[in-house]
Amino acid sequence: MKVTFTYLCTLCVLFLAGITAQAQVTTASMSGVVLDDQKQPLPGAMVLAVHLPTGSEYGAITEESGAFRLVNLPAGGPYRIEVSFIGYQTQRLENIYLSLGQDLKLNIKLLPEDMQLGAVEISAERDLVFDASRTGASTNITRDQVENMPTLSRGLQDFVRLTPQFAPQSNGGLSFAGQNNRYNNVMIDGAVNNDVFGLNDQGTPGGRTGSQPISLDAIQEIQVLIAPFDVRQGNFVGGGVNAITRSGSNKVEGSAYFYGQNSDMVGRKVGDNKVNVTQFTYNQAGFRIGGPVIKNKLFFFINGEIGRRTQPYTFNLGSYVNNDPTQLQQLTNELNQLRQLVINKFGYDPGDPTQTYNNIQNNDKAFIRFDYILNKKHRLTLRHNFIHAYSQEIFRNSSNFSFPSSGYDITNYTNTTVLELQSRFNNRMSNEFRLGYSNIYDVRDNKARPFPQLRVPNNSIGTVIIGTDRFAGLNSLKQDLIEITDNFTYVRGKHTFLAGTKTEIYFFDNKFIPSFTGEWSFNSVFAPTDPEAPDYSLESGTPTFYVKEYSRTSDPKQGAKWGAINPAIYIQDTYEPTANLRLTMGLRADIPFMVNDIDYNPIFEEVFGFPNNEKPKTRVLWSPRFGVNWDVAGKGKTQVRGGAGIFTGRPPFVWLSNQYSNTGVTFGAIQLAQAELNAIFAGLSPQQRDAIISNPAYLPPNAGGNQGTSLINISNPDLRLPQVARFNAAVDQKLPYGIVATAEFIYSKTLNDLYVRNLNLAGKQGILNNEGRPVYGTPGQGPVLVAPNQFTGVYSLENTDGGYQYSLTGQLQKRGKHYFANVAYTYSIAKTIASGGASRAQSNFANTPISSDPNNPTLGFSEYNLKHRLIAAGGYTFNYSKHASTQITLFYSAQSGSPYSFTVGNGGLQDINADGVIGNELIYIPRNANEIEFANYTTTVTNANGQRVSYTVTAAEQWEAFNAFIENEPSLRDRRGQFAERNGANAPWNQSLDMRITQNLNTQAWGTNHRLQLTLDIFNMLNLLNPDWGKIRFGRGNVLLANSYNSTTGNIRYRFNQSRAIPVEYDNQGNVTKVRLEFDKYGTANISSLWRMQIGVRYTF
Repeated sequence: MKVTFTYLCTLCVLFLAGITAQAQVTTASMSGVVLDDQKQPLPGAMVLAVHLPTGSEYGAITEESGAFRLVNLPAGGPYRIEVSFIGYQTQRLENIYLSLGQDLKLNIKLLPEDMQLGAVEISAERDLVFDASRTGASTNITRDQVENMPTLSRGLQDFVRLTPQFAPQSNGGLSFAGQNNRYNNVMIDGAVNNDVFGLNDQGTPGGRTGSQPISLDAIQEIQVLIAPFDVRQGNFVGGGVNAITRSGSNKVEGSAYFYGQNSDMVGRKVGDNKVNVTQFTYNQAGFRIGGPVIKNKLFFFINGEIGRRTQPYTFNLGSYVNNDPTQLQQLTNELNQLRQLVINKFGYDPGDPTQTYNNIQNNDKAFIRFDYILNKKHRLTLRHNFIHAYSQEIFRNSSNFSFPSSGYDITNYTNTTVLELQSRFNNRMSNEFRLGYSNIYDVRDNKARPFPQLRVPNNSIGTVIIGTDRFAGLNSLKQDLIEITDNFTYVRGKHTFLAGTKTEIYFFDNKFIPSFTGEWSFNSVFAPTDPEAPDYSLESGTPTFYVKEYSRTSDPKQGAKWGAINPAIYIQDTYEPTANLRLTMGLRADIPFMVNDIDYNPIFEEVFGFPNNEKPKTRVLWSPRFGVNWDVAGKGKTQVRGGAGIFTGRPPFVWLSNQYSNTGVTFGAIQLAQAELNAIFAGLSPQQRDAIISNPAYLPPNAGGNQGTSLINISNPDLRLPQVARFNAAVDQKLPYGIVATAEFIYSKTLNDLYVRNLNLAGKQGILNNEGRPVYGTPGQGPVLVAPNQFTGVYSLENTDGGYQYSLTGQLQKRGKHYFANVAYTYSIAKTIASGGASRAQSNFANTPISSDPNNPTLGFSEYNLKHRLIAAGGYTFNYSKHASTQITLFYSAQSGSPYSFTVGNGGLQDINADGVIGNELIYIPRNANEIEFANYTTTVTNANGQRVSYTVTAAEQWEAFNAFIENEPSLRDRRGQFAERNGANAPWNQSLDMRITQNLNTQAWGTNHRLQLTLDIFNMLNLLNPDWGKIRFGRGNVLLANSYNSTTGNIRYRFNQSRAIPVEYDNQGNVTKVRLEFDKYGTANISSLWRMQIGVRYTF
């Protein structure tokens, strides 16, 4: 690895400076004031906190003001607190628990020894809402909630959904404050536990296999931070999620458990549709045990867990036609004909399309932790987390269906070790040091023999796919991550000073060549019946598009190796001018840089005038922060809090890795449009055509060796990491009956986001006359390129400051001894230039729906935008006796459906704006019939005599249907004469109700408490109560299909994408003379809409 001398010096300076990091908090603290009976401060009083499970003692001496502060306390408890002073009576507080990040306020009044004990004033505010350390939006999920909330996956998403500003994603991703789920920072015990490379939607190692980053039984508490104005928190512009793990104590404690579900514990009906649920199982079993190695000195905790899941895919054939029997039979016939055609032509069986494809996911987890109390000043923690996970996958969604042969396997190995030293040198100074190392390996393998991918359109589905998945031909990733953190804290009077830095070092080895076996696109399966019509069918072997990437080195499986370093330095002052006011002021500096050289491509510089191998400049990214917490009357009744600051995130490193992989030197790319393919296939026999199409190593004659075109990725040298400026204001108010009300406002303005431009586009070549859409070549023929003979696409990673997000939240909470309740509603708007939901530059470019210049996308709704979200959670424990209790916990959510866009589908013509991307064009909303051109097409209807006959749908009938559709769609109705808005439409609201019933049976034997626990989890109870409830709907945006390009008028001929054609008029012979067309803009995710149960049994001692 080539690392410059400057980079090495920078790294050394950071180490010598006392390498501290955005000390993702793993501890809690206590602070307050000790007064005498005259309410005067008592300087020199002793405050001692004893952590009873381990016997650890933490002490502080009060300042002249009577103030004290204890930091770096282990979260949890119980604690016993003793406050003493010579000549005064010692006061004790028992059974005190601390939550992660909490600053427990203790205001204590000591009485003289000779004074009779009366009403002693001791207040210990344990409310997580009224916490002096809380400024911005945050949520703490306690150990009780982790143990008792409904959960099927035993994963983070089932718990972070308690955060009002959370937007759940159908792919399991975690989105906060309307931001990309790859912009989060997920930590375990304060150490990075992200999928920093950014390949999976879940955002954690092993996420692509469906595995959780750690067993739930190893977790003690979870904290979600949206706007923390503490500069130690960083590396995110979405949300920070920090889970702290359990530790051992002086008492041996353990548990063994099993949770299981299967196809007999799932519903069978959604609305009027019966859903075929194939046999599946999902079982999780494990154990945990902790205790002392040396009492009061050395402790251990061990957890092991296995998970075995076999689950049907949501998108099987029925879901594409709403399980309509007639349409399903027609679709089945079409796909069986396609399968037989491929077998006959190529000798390749793509598999049975009616087969319900199962997602098999297996994972094994192991966790071990040691805590060593070296002495009263130092505590050492060493932990290791291991994951081995496997998943069987296939690419299917609302507009794509892959045959079984396109399935692939994903395997993950993750090993993470963290060493942490907590130190309290004296009453004023403390330190936290953390060293972490992670080794992560992911590989994706195709299940069937290598075969080119074939893509054909289908009216019911969108696109049907056969052959090797485009991303499974060659795809593996090795990651090595080193993390060094150190925080130094100094308490002086009313000030708590902090200085620190965090350095993360990354090494990547990525072997990834997309479309490794080639990819062919066709306009239809069979040749058209009209001999005059253009024939670009699979049957005739006349493709419209071909894509292939390959290695230009001697190693056909060449990879990209590179590294990066991301140091952060910060300082902070927490100032308490009065007992009820706390101000936090800090400054953070992130200094990321890439350490490897990028291969130079001289042809690129010759064409574009600048080199391809420029890396983003090393620059300081400043993040000033200010936070305030004001207990208005000093009585813990009204709390005003908030702050403002800049947050700098970590980018998905795969976006930068593209620049190392796609230089045009190491890898080559073939991208052939219709005209070029016509020339290649001209004069070839059908057998010769089939031989080319079925060859996974096919390269056209001019692409051998170092010839041919290349895919290029570059980064703007001025590129900055993602940054937002965030403002937060909130009021917490205690109401009668112990209810706490919160009103919270968050506003985020994008300072630097990332998006992609294609520099190889030559620019606008004209417009479509009737809608004013710019085109970049001839529709359906591909774009005019700057360097068509050298490069396919030249994708540049750029910054934009376009985008903002705001949210308003109202929340009510109440806690009692045996119950809790929480209700929150959030209204949110999030707009971006690009949502960045993919790992490849060209995919992020292609996945942004546009109406004008694809290199200058306009502001639109984020795909993570969730306008409305209502959540309610509650639980109650019924104690029958000391031997038995029952707990019921509920979670309810009602939220806007996922946003989606109305884009032009493939009805015989692809890429209508000729920008080289298929399906990214937002539809135009015509003011009248003169602004859109429809092509007649043939469909099948039932005549008055009950016969199925062919019928030609006219342009007038299509306009009537499309016009009615526009009027009935709120996102289109008011945009006549304009294009549809990106993600401007929303699927219907989703509602769900989840419940857990826990039955505890307790006994005592041999001096130990024993508990047998039986649990029943029910997800989507609404569907259990009524099959019409609890539906998960998704949007379909392809209401218009592009049929052909009319070069005479300069317009696109469209087709209305009918879901059904209903006869409405007949002639005297019963022939159909007019139909009414309908388009189903919503589909139903049938499997996700069903209720599901899980049973569990646990033994604890």
